[in-house]
Amino acid sequence: MKQKLTIKLLLAAVFCIGTLNVNAQAYQEGSSIASVGYGIGFSWKAWWSAYDSKSSFESKNFGPICLKYEYGVNDKFSMGLYFAHQKSTGKWTDSYVTDIDINGNYIYETFKYEVAIGNTVVLGRGNYHIKTKNEKLDPYAGLAIGYRKYSYDVTSNDASFNYKASFAGAFGFGMHAGVRYEFTPLLGAYAEFGVGQVAAIQAGVAAKF
Repeated sequence: MKQKLTIKLLLAAVFCIGTLNVNAQAYQEGSSIASVGYGIGFSWKAWWSAYDSKSSFESKNFGPICLKYEYGVNDKFSMGLYFAHQKSTGKWTDSYVTDIDINGNYIYETFKYEVAIGNTVVLGRGNYHIKTKNEKLDPYAGLAIGYRKYSYDVTSNDASFNYKASFAGAFGFGMHAGVRYEFTPLLGAYAEFGVGQVAAIQAGVAAKF
């Protein structure tokens, strides 16, 4: 449901962008744009809810962090690369009966557990840029295809619980729409939303050279 809503918003954004008037310099043929951003991706709250009952449980989330590069092929289209990574780690401890002493008392041993989940994409992207009357504004929309990889690692001093899986890379596809604003001819900021690119919403800084 959320993905369908996001796609509808993307299509609406593309339509709105397309109604803007022409006359801009923010995006130029032959220019390169490198961006670094941070976003909002998968919500880990539901994933870790099964462990919330453990008093010792704690989780840490990183990302999505997003790196982008694009080159202006002509006055409307650019091509480039996109990298994004998100990771979440959950930690907790549990005590179990491992033996009984000669007096019949239970012997407990405490085990530590750590689960790390990662999501990474490396995509080639193509963007269509819409010129506007505002010379500092660069609205765009595009598609992305490439490589996606998931990882799931469990480490513990409980020998029966160690597990590591690095799932085979899969085909990745995404679509997006965004806007870049130039503070100076060389430096600006951007905001973008999309599907299939780890970050549903992202924003950051962009440098043109």
